[in-house]
Amino acid sequence: MDLEVAGVRKLCLVVIVAQAKQPVGVNDGDGNITYPERLETGKHRSTPNQIEAKKATIRSNNFDFMNLLRQFVRDH
Repeated sequence: MDLEVAGVRKLCLVVIVAQAKQPVGVNDGDGNITYPERLETGKHRSTPNQIEAKKATIRSNNFDFMNLLRQFVRDH
């Protein structure tokens, strides 16, 4: 997305990751499944139960967010 700030064009890169309702396990390369969780500017390894407790209020996956973002960019 191009932006103009004080007469200077700037390029803005937005990285968006959809949020899943259930924990997502990741193979750590040694055959172990871990559950990384974003924590401020870093990450933390959590158990599936810890993540599920935090996500208890999420009603569904928001994988359609990209469609909403695309529509927003078109409209603005």
